[in-house]
Amino acid sequence: MRARTCEHDAAVRNMVRSGQDDPALRQHVARCATCRETAAVAAWMLQLASFPADEARLPDPGQLWWKAQLLQRWDAQRRAARPIETGQRVHVGVGVAGCVALAVWLWPYLQGWGSRVVTTDLTRVAATPNLLLAALAVGGLVAAATALVTLREIFSE
Repeated sequence: MRARTCEHDAAVRNMVRSGQDDPALRQHVARCATCRETAAVAAWMLQLASFPADEARLPDPGQLWWKAQLLQRWDAQRRAARPIETGQRVHVGVGVAGCVALAVWLWPYLQGWGSRVVTTDLTRVAATPNLLLAALAVGGLVAAATALVTLREIFSE
């Protein structure tokens, strides 16, 4: 595409910008398509430049400072709580592992206890060591506490 130019182009722009009326130049603009387009664009640009520019409202510096301080505090709290959260997860894992280890350790006693209950009388069942029952009770409590802590962790996130 070839650019159209005219020797009066700069004079037409100056005439529109200054608002002065030169009759000879007006007659040239009426005959020359390039100058007519230049005059229209220059007039449009002047009209556009006359519109007031909306000043961007900057936020209050005090509010920005307050938000920055708040974000710093939240970040510090998150960093400080991270070891505690890790410790809680470790405690839950240790509790679960302890319950599994207790169940594995007591499994032979539980199998034997069940067969003894079926084959023996009530006096022998009553003479079963209380250690087994105490271990089962402690294991049940640990399992319940672990389940509660795990559920709390799941629902808190």
